[in-house]
Amino acid sequence: MSAAIKYALETFNLRITNKKLKLLNEQKEHENIEVQLKNLQTQINAYFLFNCLTNLYALIVENESAQFFVKKLSLMYRFMLEQKVDQLSDLENEQRVIENYFYLQKVRFEEGLFVSIQVSENLKEFKMAAGTLLLMVENAIKHNIISQKHPLHVLIKSDQNFLYVINNYQPKKDVISMGVGQQNIIKRYALFTDRLPEF
Repeated sequence: MSAAIKYALETFNLRITNKKLKLLNEQKEHENIEVQLKNLQTQINAYFLFNCLTNLYALIVENESAQFFVKKLSLMYRFMLEQKVDQLSDLENEQRVIENYFYLQKVRFEEGLFVSIQVSENLKEFKMAAGTLLLMVENAIKHNIISQKHPLHVLIKSDQNFLYVINNYQPKKDVISMGVGQQNIIKRYALFTDRLPEF
């Protein structure tokens, strides 16, 4: 093969490679723009709802329990807006979120749901992956029967440097667990440590 033909083939291959790289870059840019637009839309929708909750709170002037419920819901919503999966949070902050969440769920389930938080004071500044305590509690509520006849008891307790979320096991028949919630929690902790949660 002559040097001229070889050079022409190499140039041709180089142009094809460059074209492929350019197309890949354009595709990535397009995907990034789509993700940014979706995030922006989510934020707009989220803040719209948050503002509506604030307005609703102002309108409910004669019903203290309704006002209190809207206030707790607003606090929960603010937490969900501000939390980032790649951040750490104080256990004390996560505990406040859980207390607000349980208040909202208690309105729904009444005497079918009980929570006990037994966390040592010296662990209040203990760092954990943001939002994961809420995910664990949500999982317990999602997958278990909750009624006055079969109440769900959730215990959050600390023991030395460990935190436990314990509940009585009474699984719903119509909910199939795919382990997505647990995988989500594991992925969040994997961002910070090799010591992953156990279920």
